[in-house]
Amino acid sequence: MLYYSLLFSAECVNDLDCPSDRACVTNRCLNPCSSETCGLNALCRVVAHRAQCYCPSGMQGDPSTSCITVSCQTHDDCGTEEICGRLSRVCAKACTDTSCGPGAECIAKDHVPECTCPEDMEGNPYIQCVKGVVEKDSAQFTNKTCRVDFDCADGSICSKRICVDPCVEGRCGGGQECQVVNGNPMRTIICKCPVDSFVDKEGICTEAGKISTNFT
Repeated sequence: MLYYSLLFSAECVNDLDCPSDRACVTNRCLNPCSSETCGLNALCRVVAHRAQCYCPSGMQGDPSTSCITVSCQTHDDCGTEEICGRLSRVCAKACTDTSCGPGAECIAKDHVPECTCPEDMEGNPYIQCVKGVVEKDSAQFTNKTCRVDFDCADGSICSKRICVDPCVEGRCGGGQECQVVNGNPMRTIICKCPVDSFVDKEGICTEAGKISTNFT
C-alpha cells in the first residue's frame, strides 16, 4: 500500500504548484494549450497558467473562431492615395469618406485626402467651387466664396456664400441708382436718385427743375 502511494504521489495540488506556463491538471503540471481548441489559423499561449488563443502577427479576427490575413497595419503599408482602416486593417481610398463642396474634387497625397478646386474654378473647396473671375467690365466682380460681406470686394455682398453684386438684379426702379454702402457687420443696399433729382409721389426720379409747384 505504501508502494502504491509513492508511485502515484501528486505533482501538484493547484496551479501555484506549477511553473507559470503550466497548469495543474489531475495533480500533474501540464501545458493547458494541449487541451485547448483555438480557431482557424489561431495560436495558443499560456498566460498565468491559463490557455489563451490569439491571432498571429499580420492576422486579425476572433481567435476562438478564425483569424484572417490583414492587408495593412499602418498607412505606409498602402498606396500613397490610400489609408489603412483602423478596424478593418484593409487599404481603402483616402477620399472615400471625405466630403468636398459642389464642384470640388478630392485628391489624396501621402495618405491625406484634400479637397481642391479644378484649375478653371476657385473658392473654398470644402464649401463650393465656382467659375473663376468674371469679365472685368461685369458688375459681378468675382464669384469667390465668402462667409461675410467684408470677404468680398467693395460694391458686392456675400449671398449664399458667394460674392455677388446685388445691383445687377434691377433692384431699384423709377430711375433710381443702386448703391452698396459699407457697414458693420453688413453692407447696406440703397436706391438713390441721381444728383439734382428727387423722388416724386409716384416713386420716380424727377429733375429738380421739372417738379411741379402746384400743390392743389
